[in-house]
Amino acid sequence: MYVTDRNSVPFTDWYNHQDVKVRAMFSATLITLVGIPDWDDSDVEEFKALTGRDAGLGEIRFEVIHQEGPRQRKRQLRCLGIWPPDGNEFVLLNGLEKSGRVSIPVNAYTEAHRLKQQYGQGRGSVDEYFK
Repeated sequence: MYVTDRNSVPFTDWYNHQDVKVRAMFSATLITLVGIPDWDDSDVEEFKALTGRDAGLGEIRFEVIHQEGPRQRKRQLRCLGIWPPDGNEFVLLNGLEKSGRVSIPVNAYTEAHRLKQQYGQGRGSVDEYFK
């Protein structure tokens, strides 16, 4: 996880505002990914290396189904992070919910790029452990 030079942890801020189902599915998805040696493999549904203007970023992908009365609503969630070309580590930056082509928060990808740039400039640090 990326820790800014002001000692804030944007991913943890996002995570702490999620409900228990989202947290549990994120943890389950991480456990799955830990057992997969090549996250770039096209069969890996839980991860996607981004391309184009988002190159250098990747997203951990998972869904949570919420019951809303008689209806079920599927939430698609993404955790964005730095995915270097060698793919040796993934540095969590922030999280979002995808709804069609819209992300919530709407600036999640822009913010991920800003944080990645700070990291590339040597500002901040990486905390290896998810808390």
